[in-house]
Amino acid sequence: MGVSVVFLHYELGTKDVAQITTEQLNLARQATVKGTKEELIESRRNAFYEELKNDYGKQAIKSFTTTQLSKLERSYNKAHPIFFSGCAASTVTEYTKAINQVLEFATERRYIKFNPAKELKKLAKDTIKLLKQVSNINPFSQKELSRLLDVIHVPQVKDMVTFLAWTGLRHGELKALAWEDVDLENRRIYVRYNLTRKGNMKLVKTEAGVRTVELLPAALEVLIKQKEKSYNLPQRNEVIFGNNQKSITVQRRRVFLSRDNEPYKRPELTTVPKQWEKWLIEAELEHRPAYQLRHTYASRMLMKRVPATWLAKQMGHADTNMIAKIYGKWLQEDEPDFMENLAKSLGQHY
Repeated sequence: MGVSVVFLHYELGTKDVAQITTEQLNLARQATVKGTKEELIESRRNAFYEELKNDYGKQAIKSFTTTQLSKLERSYNKAHPIFFSGCAASTVTEYTKAINQVLEFATERRYIKFNPAKELKKLAKDTIKLLKQVSNINPFSQKELSRLLDVIHVPQVKDMVTFLAWTGLRHGELKALAWEDVDLENRRIYVRYNLTRKGNMKLVKTEAGVRTVELLPAALEVLIKQKEKSYNLPQRNEVIFGNNQKSITVQRRRVFLSRDNEPYKRPELTTVPKQWEKWLIEAELEHRPAYQLRHTYASRMLMKRVPATWLAKQMGHADTNMIAKIYGKWLQEDEPDFMENLAKSLGQHY
């Protein structure tokens, strides 16, 4: 056995390779990654604990088998197959990746001869998850949006709500937007970054997410108002985190700033407890999360018969599948005679 392997035994606090746990091994694996930041190590360690539900972190690595891991995979997915109080297939895939990385590291260091996670089969896509997504689509009609804007007493939030409803951006994308991403002359913005709930600036997750968004007049008007507030402020250094422990520092001027002219640290529209719910109640609107503003944009565009391919690019989707399956919910209040008009265009009558 090599010197580095023996040293690692003592570093982990054990002389017996069979007693090394997955928890210890994960920490050792993280320590071998060059350039890993302390924050990244901590977040990965927390993710490891969370993903394995603290059930297997103490287990000695030699006791893992493919059968056991397969049962683990299936049990998480099928815990609550209807309401998904358990985990979706995509989440289980992340769980599997975490333990696979640990066991692969153990194989490379010759603690075990074979990585049992390699034989795990990929789970099928969740069909019920799609059904849940469709049932959760509840966009604002034009009248509802107007009523909501009328009761929002914070001008900056009112502008952000308007911008979200007429661009379809995600909240983190909006708060990450900088003037370096804005082309007022050609009426478009370039979406590249996202503000996470932990306050980190990251590149958007997918290649399709890096996109150019064409602006409608209502969205353009918001930017013109914001220009008076933030355009001439000095640039700030911002660290952008990417994959593989890489990051870059860029100079940017955020478009939307807090009351103190500081960049927002969280993607939520407001961090005041229950403030969003209070606005909905005051506007006498059905409760729904602020993310429905993105659905509002998509549904309204479809109602105006925009090409699905154009809308997919605007929304940051790789193709039109999500558009057809998720966002095609008509706003009956905005077009109550749609079916009657459709029937007439087909030479039919009710």
